[in-house]
Amino acid sequence: FLRRKANEQRVVSDVVSKSKVLAFEVDRDVHQIKLLGAEKACATAKMLIELHGKHVGDMARVHSEREQLSAKLQHERERLTASFRLEFPVDKELIGLVVGKGGATVRSAQKAAGVDKVEVDPDGPRVVIVGPSQESIEAARELLEFVSRRVPVEQEQIGWLIGKGGRTFKELQEKTQVTRLSIDKAAGQVVLVGTRTAVDSALAYMDTHLQYLSEFEHEARESERLRRELRGITLQEDDEPAAQSARGKGRGGRGGGESRGRGGKGGGKGGRESAAREAANGTANGNSAAQVNGAAPRAAAKAAAADGDAGGGAAAKPRGGGKGKPEARNGDAARGPPQEQHANGRALRCGERTEAGP
Repeated sequence: FLRRKANEQRVVSDVVSKSKVLAFEVDRDVHQIKLLGAEKACATAKMLIELHGKHVGDMARVHSEREQLSAKLQHERERLTASFRLEFPVDKELIGLVVGKGGATVRSAQKAAGVDKVEVDPDGPRVVIVGPSQESIEAARELLEFVSRRVPVEQEQIGWLIGKGGRTFKELQEKTQVTRLSIDKAAGQVVLVGTRTAVDSALAYMDTHLQYLSEFEHEARESERLRRELRGITLQEDDEPAAQSARGKGRGGRGGGESRGRGGKGGGKGGRESAAREAANGTANGNSAAQVNGAAPRAAAKAAAADGDAGGGAAAKPRGGGKGKPEARNGDAARGPPQEQHANGRALRCGERTEAGP
């Protein structure tokens, strides 16, 4: 520490004046200090010399560090002069997203974009980016510029945007990388928070998604209309077999009626057998032969009349003692067989006897 002449003069003057030694000599060849004086004075001088040596050494280190810092500062100034700078404002409530936990977001963006410096000024609030090129600082800005947007929507559009089980919202967030996505139902707004790039992508996604809402609603209405129409046709097809079955049973029942005269019931075993045969014939054939040809043979009418005579004998007395004309009620047979023309011009029904005849 005595190699420098200035240091040597300073140390010698201070030690001699304070220790009261008689002589103080520096032998540079052997790197020694020679002292001449009383023992106590020499001890004091030795203590002061060691203290000077300690502080001079510390001062040398500090001086060296200062020189290094000065050189680095000069280098940074030159670099900043030649570098690109960019700054942009940020909302106070979004500063936490810009910085990240423990500054993680800033460090990640600085490393990814290759910029030299990123500063977040909470008083602005603003973000300052310095980098070696315009491309690098723009890349850093894309990673650090967080914004918030509120998008008004109609109430009927909210369900379409959210999707079943929130599926559409999840897909929107995954594809656009927005940080926060929510619905303010009271205000009728979708709230988007994220980097400017992510929010712009989310807005484009929502706009395109909403374009298809009216088309899907129209298709759904048409599908529902077609389903209702199809259900109506199916019900009609199901009713037709039941109606046909009911009509068939009705014909069979009419064919199985019993024969009656105008004046009363035809009695006897023959009458009942005739009625049974006619009922069986009506059940088997329905409205068959007489209606097919438009007119049945007269033999069918005569046979039916003969059956009535054989079973019931003479015409049964009319009910109430009156003199009524016998009448056959034989299901469809009463309507089906053709009428027979009597000589006097009155039409005879199947199974009816004339008043004049035997």
